[in-house]
Amino acid sequence: MKIKAVIFDLDGTLIHTKPEYLSQLLKRCFADTGIEPSYENVERLWFGLEKDRIVSELGGNPLDFWKKFIDYDTIDERTKHLVPYEDIRVVKKLAENGTKVGVVTNAVFHMAHHEIDILREHGIQFDAIVVAFDKDLNMMVKPKPSPEGIEECLKILGVAAADAVFVGDTPEDAEAARAAGVLSVHIDRGEHSIKVGADIRIKSLDEILGIVEDRA
Repeated sequence: MKIKAVIFDLDGTLIHTKPEYLSQLLKRCFADTGIEPSYENVERLWFGLEKDRIVSELGGNPLDFWKKFIDYDTIDERTKHLVPYEDIRVVKKLAENGTKVGVVTNAVFHMAHHEIDILREHGIQFDAIVVAFDKDLNMMVKPKPSPEGIEECLKILGVAAADAVFVGDTPEDAEAARAAGVLSVHIDRGEHSIKVGADIRIKSLDEILGIVEDRA
């Protein structure tokens, strides 16, 4: 297997959103319906699987909940709490070495492209970008853990699944990669305690360079 493309998740993989902001935001959405979620439920909701089911179990309406989330999560507010990870230099290095790079994210279109613009300020460019939702929560591709976004990204890149890697930080990333037939890499930044099953586990994106070189 020669790796011709590395595809990345966005939030929690390439760019960091401060957890206190996310926690306050999710709690604000729940507060509108009189629900006070625990820390564990907030963590499960952001990092875990079956987010809509969790909202429903807590007594909320998933569609209404995520519409509130988008209304409250403005670009101006999110930007105050966004920090690109230092190891994103690896994405630029991969591209310089001839490896194609892409992004597949469950974020809504306007927020995803705002975060990607921030990464561009650091010299990061992508060959393909696939976003799950438009600004009105209309589905553009099925969100992870569906493999559809990764499959679409592979099509744009012109790379076979056997020649690609997907790097993400959550269980839905690993499941989507597995379903798409690509090598799954879990970047463990110590930001949540939810178990993630993946083919390879790394602590820094710097380790991706070694994975690509080993399969050259």
